[in-house]
Amino acid sequence: MSAWGANTFQNDAALDFINEEIDRHVSAIEGIFADEDRFALDEDAEGELMPRVEILLLLCEHCGGALPEKLNPATWKARYLAMYDDQMMGWNPAKNLNDNDRRSLRQRSTG
Repeated sequence: MSAWGANTFQNDAALDFINEEIDRHVSAIEGIFADEDRFALDEDAEGELMPRVEILLLLCEHCGGALPEKLNPATWKARYLAMYDDQMMGWNPAKNLNDNDRRSLRQRSTG
């Protein structure tokens, strides 16, 4: 094991673990996007996909992990926001609620 610092994540084994976790979350997110039954606000889009995005942010920002090079988070963000807008219009929430929720999604999403 090669270490380059005293931090918990400053060694090869820990960083390998973090990147395996990132791959696991990316795979799960891609699975939700691929399943139209799960990719809905009242299904796994809010209950699992968004929490996994938050976990990815933590793994990258605080643990030294890195997203796969082939991954484009902006694509996820655009797809999620399109679904969000489509489904929220169908529910016809108060305009201010929709705008505030969407603003929050833009701020917490990667890309």
